[in-house]
Amino acid sequence: MMKKIILLLASSMLIAPTLADEKMARIVTSVNKPLDCLFSVDVYNINGKRVIKTPLAFNIEPGKHIIKARATADLRLCKPAISNAKTVSIPPLRIEVEAGKSYFIGFNASDDNRRDWKLEVWKVE
Repeated sequence: MMKKIILLLASSMLIAPTLADEKMARIVTSVNKPLDCLFSVDVYNINGKRVIKTPLAFNIEPGKHIIKARATADLRLCKPAISNAKTVSIPPLRIEVEAGKSYFIGFNASDDNRRDWKLEVWKVE
């Protein structure tokens, strides 16, 4: 009986990360699009406050937000970048979200110039 409950919870977690509830917006940070040079992010700061968020997705109040995040980019499948820099500073993402919608954000490292790599909303549901 316990195994069935755990399995049911685990399978619902795989579906739930992208679903927003009607009073909150959902930020989805898990992306797997290396051919498009779009990578998952780890959100560590929202509106100037340090936060610890789950690695897949989290709820956020509707309104305007400034999100800071870190990313690990595997550039082997992307076109080569001009710079061989090991670390890149990622500018914060300014976003306005609506209740009931899911916002998929990722780190876009597709530009030839690493200074133009950025956080972006790549899909809204």
